[in-house]
Amino acid sequence: MFIVNERTLLGGLTGAQRYLLELNKRLDLGFRRVSPKVNGKGMLGHFWEQTVLPFSVGKKDILWSPSNTGPIYCRNQVLTLHDIAPIDHPEWFGKQFSTWFNFIVPPLVRNVHKIITVSSFSRARIADACGVESEKIEVIYNGVDNRFGMCSDEDVFDVGARYGCKYKRYLLTVGSIEPRKNLARLLKAWSLVQSKLDDDMLLVVVGGVGNTKIFNEVDLPDDIPNVKFVGRVPDDVLPALYQGARGFAYLSVYEGFGLPVLEAMASGIPVLTSDKTVLMEIMGDAGIAVDPYSLDAIGEGLRTLCDDTASVSAFENAGKVRAQDFSWDIAAKKTADVLVQSQQELS
Repeated sequence: MFIVNERTLLGGLTGAQRYLLELNKRLDLGFRRVSPKVNGKGMLGHFWEQTVLPFSVGKKDILWSPSNTGPIYCRNQVLTLHDIAPIDHPEWFGKQFSTWFNFIVPPLVRNVHKIITVSSFSRARIADACGVESEKIEVIYNGVDNRFGMCSDEDVFDVGARYGCKYKRYLLTVGSIEPRKNLARLLKAWSLVQSKLDDDMLLVVVGGVGNTKIFNEVDLPDDIPNVKFVGRVPDDVLPALYQGARGFAYLSVYEGFGLPVLEAMASGIPVLTSDKTVLMEIMGDAGIAVDPYSLDAIGEGLRTLCDDTASVSAFENAGKVRAQDFSWDIAAKKTADVLVQSQQELS
């Protein structure tokens, strides 16, 4: 029997939750789904995962833990590890969380039967940091929902009006407000180019403050002109917000995959992103890549998105083509193959 550890779904919607939800729609392996009956968040959730969950898994079962952690002593387990940011950069995270992650994940990686991760970058980092052979780690790229790029003009204008965003008169950035997303530097670069942009061009920031039990706080600059913070938005309005934007800025300094970049490309808007870690692996040459630590480079990229019509048009087309290489259907099939193969190898 295949068992899926769904503890992660008790939290808010982030990339890891979206990953599981998308694959759940497509995987047909007769899963038995398990999660804590009471409080599955924080350390109580980790306690359940280590002490209660193992007793749900029989010797002939395969447990799939799809969100970075699982029971350390369950060998007949496939673990999806999206990234190891808390190992590579513990300073971005709360002390309790980073200490726990660094304690549990390396031995977990060594003990489980198979690892799935979402990029070649993450595979290399996991193998190096956790001391396992790269052959134990299967790279399966995330996909992109076909909702992106398919909104009607009416929906795009209605959603834009709801959030005060004029069609093609704003740049969009999406992500939780946490240190690695590099939002403070994006805002500073935005402020430096204001005198060179049209007065009605906005930077729209979608996302809430990251879980303070996990992430350290971020100090954002005050009084930046033409910036609109809209906070978290319902998942069903995100495609229209993407589609109505002039361009998308995502200057994260560390990602395991970078799903918002893929969503933006699928929506047919040009992308400005970081030339570090995985983001070039996902975007390829279908957008603008800059040094995320350079205010000048970020500012120049922002000006290109706002003012260079020829480049914008070229990257709109290139991004749509590139996004077609990523499919949740393919991700689901490859994930099923790993699970079935693991069952056969352990039987």
